[in-house]
Amino acid sequence: MSQSQSSQQASSSSSAPATEASPLLSVPSGGKHHKRHVSYSDYAKSFLTTHHATQIRVDISSNVVRYRYIDAVAYKGSVIPKILIPATIVTVWSLLWTVLYEVYEITWFAIPPQLISILGVVMGLLLVFRNNTSYDRYWEGCRTWSSIRTQIRNMARIIWIGVAAKDGQQEAVFRLKKGAMNLLMAFASSTKHFLRNELDYKYSDLAPLIVHLPDYHPSNPNPPELVNLPIEISFHLSSFISYCKEHDLIDGAQQGALNSGLASIVDSLAVFERIRNTPIPVAYSIHLKQTLVLYILSLPFQIVAPLGWATIPVTFMAAFTLLGMESIGGEIENPFGYDENDLPLDEYCTTVREELNRIMTRPTEYSPDSWKVPYEDEIVRQSTMSLSKATIERAKAIIERKESIRGEKLAARVKFGQDSSSSSSSSTAV
Repeated sequence: MSQSQSSQQASSSSSAPATEASPLLSVPSGGKHHKRHVSYSDYAKSFLTTHHATQIRVDISSNVVRYRYIDAVAYKGSVIPKILIPATIVTVWSLLWTVLYEVYEITWFAIPPQLISILGVVMGLLLVFRNNTSYDRYWEGCRTWSSIRTQIRNMARIIWIGVAAKDGQQEAVFRLKKGAMNLLMAFASSTKHFLRNELDYKYSDLAPLIVHLPDYHPSNPNPPELVNLPIEISFHLSSFISYCKEHDLIDGAQQGALNSGLASIVDSLAVFERIRNTPIPVAYSIHLKQTLVLYILSLPFQIVAPLGWATIPVTFMAAFTLLGMESIGGEIENPFGYDENDLPLDEYCTTVREELNRIMTRPTEYSPDSWKVPYEDEIVRQSTMSLSKATIERAKAIIERKESIRGEKLAARVKFGQDSSSSSSSSTAV
């Protein structure tokens, strides 16, 4: 069959009248199953024609991993601003002792370089442990934010689609659902401010989302004293879930799913508090800095004899490397602040808010009855047809086999009856 003939048959079959049943379950009359499918090229042409030849472009540049060599000299986002002054002081320190050794020939402070090997191993272990611990905290914070976003999406889906209004209650339930959606967005924003020790609620990304609550309405002259606003919001969400169940707006399964999602985001808040409130022990942090400073300051004494004037740049490079590693560990230890390398909490909250706002622009009810005939690729269509032929052949073989067995049984019964009658007549003659 040619492509044009198949597309004509597809269009004729799709335009045929359907039965009175659901459009999704109905099969167009006057054609077989495979006649309803359209090739991909015809579908693409039809789609572009229907949508005024709009070109759909896929931007794949953001998905290509590229190594940027310019990052080797990048300043923004690096720890150079924090370590440049300490590294410069150490360099001046090494310059002083190098001048004394090379110009004034004062050599009493030069010591053998064996101390480099001993302290170098200790410093490596301390820095590796510090950076691994800090990055674990950073990664756990990122993973927990992903969990919050997932649970907020699930709860928003159930609230917007699952909460069904009865006759005459559409407007009231719609307003109720919008208030709950705003509380979900407010939970994310309030968590961000709470982790940054910003305990007030009068922020541009938070106050409008809770204005429908009596305690935080502008008409309330005495707003409550805030300690943990995310927990307060979770109380209102819990009351919303109970209200919906009492008024038969949701069933038991939906209530369980909403309560489970709410418990999950509250648990994530506890994880955030643990990360923020339990930093690396102060004694370990202080001892690491003291050991690092002693190692760097003693470095010129050990390398000035073999390196001479090269002691100055070598000391600077060692100080730059070691101080940078220690500074990175301290910066990502608490990933919820405003540092350049902290988690982008503002971006996370903006993403949640945009997604939920898009959801609220969509209908509150979806029905599979409105679905059209789904598209199937040519490979799927051919495999479906071959599978149908194989099934039909197998069914025919089974039927023929059953008929053969039935005929054999019938023949055996007839033969058994004839043998019985002949034996009885012989006995009567005797």
